[in-house]
Amino acid sequence: MKRILSFALAIIAALGMAGIALLYRAQENKIVKYTLGMGIAGGFNAVGSEASQSFTIASVILDKDGKVVDCTIDCADAKISVEGGKAQAGGTYLTKNELGANYGMAQYSPIGKEWYEQAAHFAESVKGKDYDGVKAIAIGEDGKAQDADILSGCTVASASFKEAVVLAMEDKGAVEFSADGVPSLTFAAVISDWGTASAEGEKDGKAALTTTVSAIAYLDGKVLSALLDVAAPEASFNAKGEITGSSYNGTKRAIGKDYGMAQYSPIGKEWYEQAEHFCQSIVGLSADEVKTIGVGEDGKATDTDITAGCTITVSDFVKTVSKAMDKAE
Repeated sequence: MKRILSFALAIIAALGMAGIALLYRAQENKIVKYTLGMGIAGGFNAVGSEASQSFTIASVILDKDGKVVDCTIDCADAKISVEGGKAQAGGTYLTKNELGANYGMAQYSPIGKEWYEQAAHFAESVKGKDYDGVKAIAIGEDGKAQDADILSGCTVASASFKEAVVLAMEDKGAVEFSADGVPSLTFAAVISDWGTASAEGEKDGKAALTTTVSAIAYLDGKVLSALLDVAAPEASFNAKGEITGSSYNGTKRAIGKDYGMAQYSPIGKEWYEQAEHFCQSIVGLSADEVKTIGVGEDGKATDTDITAGCTITVSDFVKTVSKAMDKAE
């Protein structure tokens, strides 16, 4: 027994620092489970001759203990107006993060920071927190955080930031994935609009906004896991250009089975199921590989592996995933 012990100690001594480094490398490469979640807070407002949305979107990667490993926060604000009995579609929309310095907040901010910088600071502040820790973030009557560490880099109203992060951590459609290193998070949104005209004596016209969002966990430039969702609020209006009603019951992923697509689908799948299949199909792809996904003139995928479980239009899926992966380090 002593001889075996002496032999083992001799090997450890011989390996020295190289052995210790090898041990740490083995620990670093250990497969670890994570969870990817996304939450969307905010809503849609249609009044007068204008319909507008404001959605704060957060995505999170949680570790096995439910603590935030990474977080992103963005806001998709957009509006569509009605003039002369016709929806004024064809606008160009950017999220607040995409607007960057052009948002113009820094000059009015007491800390001289743009919106995207303040949102990033809040996102950084939740790292390492579990669900209870995020829920415990105090928000004042003015909608601003009360924590001095958060206020040092985020003085904008952040109630919606907290709400979106909490929703992401509560996400019932969150997906688990494994990684042999610490994953990072990237996010993107594609916002578009569409509209019709209304004539006296005919049915009301429609004005709509569509926001497609993607949250992607990645490592070494490859997709580990992904989530897709769509918010598609609509407003109706008459020939005078007056809003007569609006419709928004949540995102397509949140609506789930109640969306009612399965009965009309050639593969009998709901929207959220088809979106999940698309997300699964891009695991392992790089940004360049995502861009090579074939899309036909009808906006549907041409790859049979994708269409086996996803026959809906995927053109905006490809756009937002490509945009997100272009931002991956």
